[in-house]
Amino acid sequence: MRIRFFLGNVGEQIRLDGGDSGSQPHGIFQGQIQSLGAGDEIQVVDPKGSGSDAAGFLKTQQGLIAAGQGLSYEAVSRDMSGATYSSARQNAIEDENTYTEDVELLTDFMSEVYETFVISCYLSGLVDMPGFWDKKAEYLSHTWTKAPKKWIDPAKESTAGKTALQSGQKTFQDVCAEQGKDWKEAVNEMAEVLEYGRSVGVELGGVIFGNGTTAAQQNTAGK
Repeated sequence: MRIRFFLGNVGEQIRLDGGDSGSQPHGIFQGQIQSLGAGDEIQVVDPKGSGSDAAGFLKTQQGLIAAGQGLSYEAVSRDMSGATYSSARQNAIEDENTYTEDVELLTDFMSEVYETFVISCYLSGLVDMPGFWDKKAEYLSHTWTKAPKKWIDPAKESTAGKTALQSGQKTFQDVCAEQGKDWKEAVNEMAEVLEYGRSVGVELGGVIFGNGTTAAQQNTAGK
């Protein structure tokens, strides 16, 4: 026989056996010690709170919110505790796809502002651009370089970039753009470093180009 105990008002006797009116009721008063018969047991009502599962619940909610916006859980929560290099890299790629439309809209807006600014400077006489209207496309030509993306694993990503460059999958312009640099400025900076190093008797070709054939050619060219 199973007996359930529930708390009632002070001094109120509560029927526990659920029997009919002819059976002897089992009761308990608050503060009373009740002896149980053979085969009897007590079950206490103990509602569980959600505090112990709050972390999992919040993580699930953040994941659903992120998915609804086309983003990864890590991008929304900034929680990288469960991410690996592969998962973080894949999520970053998917997030970039989500940002594509926003980037295109922003780029179009900035280009419109830039072209209007250049035309206004010419019309106001602040700059002298001979044959401006005939060479308008040339004068207004420009490119936008995005801020560099931080490396997740520098060793792996630098090796991958080097392999892509040597195999022709990426150009030098692509590699520089990924690092937020203009490729012409990068070339000028390398040339400046090499020239200055040679002027003070320090050969930096091996540092920049490695120890292979390219480095040897650069070292020879500088002598």
